[in-house]
Amino acid sequence: ARVLDVAVDALLRVLTHSFALLHLEINWLPGKSEAILRYRGHGAVQHREQWRQADGSMAIPVPGAGGASVTLVSVYKHLGTYVSLNNSGFGNTMHRTRSAMAAYSPIAQKVFASTYISSRHKLCFLHRSLIHISRCRRRG
Repeated sequence: ARVLDVAVDALLRVLTHSFALLHLEINWLPGKSEAILRYRGHGAVQHREQWRQADGSMAIPVPGAGGASVTLVSVYKHLGTYVSLNNSGFGNTMHRTRSAMAAYSPIAQKVFASTYISSRHKLCFLHRSLIHISRCRRRG
């Protein structure tokens, strides 16, 4: 666990120094720059708890960043995919399901409410939609 603390400190120093050389600033606000940090082995809980803030959140002070800190999270969304501390795919599955339903719902409402679309075509649309949804669930 101590090795991880040293590595994180070194990484944060390299990041801030490298960005400063390029005259860039890192946005350390929650939701912008966050980290998933997993301690293992003897003393893991104590090492993780050292970053606990008064409000219950977890954050690591960034050396040389004027009091900024990087927020520790258990789930992180990067480029539309969820990554979690426990490697669970549940968050990602729920995100993708919600996205699919958000796309499907407006179309389905118009199809099934329309008096211009025959019942046969509505059933065909329903059948195709259910096949697609079941295939996606089997892959996930």
